[in-house]
Amino acid sequence: MSREDLDGVFYRAEFFGHPVCCIEYVTATVMIGGADNQVATNFLSFIATSPYDGAEPERSRAWVEENVGGDLETEIGPAMLRLSGPEDAPSLSLAVVDSRWMQ
Repeated sequence: MSREDLDGVFYRAEFFGHPVCCIEYVTATVMIGGADNQVATNFLSFIATSPYDGAEPERSRAWVEENVGGDLETEIGPAMLRLSGPEDAPSLSLAVVDSRWMQ
């Protein structure tokens, strides 16, 4: 799924998994162009709150809000969260810890 808003900001989120009921990997990118970096922070921190067994949505949101723009990763509950990319197109990846998706 992707969407471009009226200010030229481009959002993209992709979800991967085996059976329909089990998402194992999520990746999201926002290309902010000349927009304020808060646009990227808002989108990626929202994606970080995706529901899953053992999720800690507030902790995940806070981590993303504190670290957007960096190349970092952390483990929160059963998920690995990774921020990467340039300042004008940051990305967030979420995957099951030790899954093939985060290698």
